[in-house]
Amino acid sequence: MDDASVVIESRGERLRLPKGDSAYDRPLSFGWPRDYREVQSERELANIHGTFYELPLERNELPPLFQKLRPISSHNKQIADFATWNGLLVMSGVAQNAAEDGHVYKSDDGEEALWFGGIDDLWKLGKPVGIGGPWKDTAVKAGELSDPYLMTGYDKKRLRLSADKSVEITLEVNFDHFGYYAHRTFRVAAGETVEFDFPNGFSAHWVRLVASEDCVATATFIYE
Repeated sequence: MDDASVVIESRGERLRLPKGDSAYDRPLSFGWPRDYREVQSERELANIHGTFYELPLERNELPPLFQKLRPISSHNKQIADFATWNGLLVMSGVAQNAAEDGHVYKSDDGEEALWFGGIDDLWKLGKPVGIGGPWKDTAVKAGELSDPYLMTGYDKKRLRLSADKSVEITLEVNFDHFGYYAHRTFRVAAGETVEFDFPNGFSAHWVRLVASEDCVATATFIYE
């Protein structure tokens, strides 16, 4: 993580994901949560900064294909670890006062508890949300592309842009995994903030930005 967003390095590419609650910026009471693992044959899940993601596998001998990950749900829970067992999804990090309810099972001494359910239950935790972007008070070079930032799978989307000098910033979108396309150019006056609400239904898998001039810029995508 940096000040702007979550950073993933995958197959020679630097990608960025939204952040959830600031509590995930540091280790939780048990340390850092598990970030990803295979849960079914050739199916992986990732739990990153309070959001679960589907993480495709291209081939077993290759790393997961982060370039095609998709958010499932944002949970704001302290999920320490997850796995599958006998066809069930199992998660640790259950609250100490949680009641045994058909999903939660405790050890005989009551010191440990696990949650058991189906992978499809993850979609019930809450719709994906987050905030972040490729730049936060970042020294940007004219014509230099930002890192790709995730957009797919989010509902209400807003972009905020600001810079220390007047500049044009172009938004490029990648919706088919075959390249980026210029979508819109914003004129940002020095010291002012430009806000843009994306239309309902607008989506791309990844977005990136490029500035017309050297500047110090912030670009924040708000997904609600």
